[in-house]
Amino acid sequence: MNYRIIVVLICCLVLSSCNRVTDAVFPELSEPTTTTVASDISVQPQKNNDSTLRLAIPLPNNLDPLLNTDVRVDRLLRLVFEPLFVLDDSFKAVPNLATGYSVGDGGMSVTVTIPSGLTWEDGLPITASDIEYSIDKLRNAPNNVIYKSCVENVSYCAPLSDTECIIRYKSPIGAVGCNLCFPIEARHYYEGSYNAPMKPMGNGSFRFTGYTQSKEATFVASSSFKGAPKIQKVIATVIPDDVSELDALEHGITDVAVVSSSETGKIRAAESESAVLYNTNNFTYLGFNLRNETLADISVRSALARLIPTDEIIRNIYAGRAVASITPINPINGLLSDVGVESYQYDESMAASVLQAAGVTNNDNFSLTILVNNENSGRIKIAEKIKTSFNKVGLSASVEALPYNEYLKRLSSGDFDIYIAQTELKENYNLYSLLHSKAINGGINYMHFSDAYMDRIIAECNTASDETQYKEKLNELNKYCSITLPVAGICFEREALVTTEHIQGDKKPTLNNIFANINQWEAK
Repeated sequence: MNYRIIVVLICCLVLSSCNRVTDAVFPELSEPTTTTVASDISVQPQKNNDSTLRLAIPLPNNLDPLLNTDVRVDRLLRLVFEPLFVLDDSFKAVPNLATGYSVGDGGMSVTVTIPSGLTWEDGLPITASDIEYSIDKLRNAPNNVIYKSCVENVSYCAPLSDTECIIRYKSPIGAVGCNLCFPIEARHYYEGSYNAPMKPMGNGSFRFTGYTQSKEATFVASSSFKGAPKIQKVIATVIPDDVSELDALEHGITDVAVVSSSETGKIRAAESESAVLYNTNNFTYLGFNLRNETLADISVRSALARLIPTDEIIRNIYAGRAVASITPINPINGLLSDVGVESYQYDESMAASVLQAAGVTNNDNFSLTILVNNENSGRIKIAEKIKTSFNKVGLSASVEALPYNEYLKRLSSGDFDIYIAQTELKENYNLYSLLHSKAINGGINYMHFSDAYMDRIIAECNTASDETQYKEKLNELNKYCSITLPVAGICFEREALVTTEHIQGDKKPTLNNIFANINQWEAK
């Protein structure tokens, strides 16, 4: 296609998207963030005949991984910076920059080891002092930076030698590896450097070469400890927020897009063949107002859980790209055993019997409203399917779709029966904000769920003294969530990494790094 035509198309796309409602399945249970885009942005398609990978990013506030707040910018920075540990396909933390760790003091401290001989791209050695600097920087960073949660429990960090440092915690921590999945920075480069936030320097597969304000950032291949990549250059083009990564890819602007489940139906046949699925911690669930006497009855909640057409929802709304889960702990987690966990298979007959015994069905004085926000069609479709299922057994159910701010106000005030939401859970499955009684005010425990045993299990899981105990407590937490049903889970979403035919090679995206094996990619 003529490049001038492509430019016209993308301009039309940008203009029309200013008034377009997003197609995401549903937003987070927090205020959606916005980024101000400079008015002089010019998105130009580029002819790609060389070994270049083209990416899309929003307008960055900085290019510092320990200060960045945007997930899409973080993806790009993973090309330049390596974390101490990474998560594998089963969400297990495995060594990356570090070689391992040892737990001491009953889980109150961890000694991290890195190999000797590692260097930054400027040739200076990577040492334990750099880990200390990075942890201290994160501890003092704003609460909304990407990796802030990794150091929330850290008391201090101190080098023991050039290759070892000790991290001391305020309380024991069982999911040690999950909290070490953050990138580290070079103390000698970043400490006191005014220009460093926009001139990243790391030790990854690529090194930064320049940033043109509001236009693009460029990177070239670097010989890291993982070996030199086959792709020689990366160009990250700044695109407006209203232009999705898939839009940019299909209009010839970029080579790579991360596509949510709700967008997979839009992928053209040529790109769908390259789509590689990977698991996320984006959890979709049904929340109950437990101040409602009827919904406070566990038998009623268990009956309603058996009326959620999960398989149909995953098949028709998520295009099969999701993992069913009644609890807020992803079943693909390698630590789960599923022993004693109730799955609540769809069963109209059993649900009807339980509801009838509870005096709920055929009760003219009882009705249920399913609250959703109206920013996307996928969310409303899920609510409609659940409503239909509820009404099949004699319930009087309806759907109420509201703008996000009104939806959130209703949840906060407790003015609802049932709601549908999605939240992105942390890798260590800290469910405090969702299920702890102290999160009724200040968290997202809109259900008003209060259970002393649940509070204790959450605390014990978060403060397990080692990974063996963490595994035990995580399974106990998973089982208890399925028994008490503070929420009725629907699924964990799977996203797709899509590339143009220009990008070849085996691609193995993971939860926190879509470029996990970029050294095996080729641009042809």
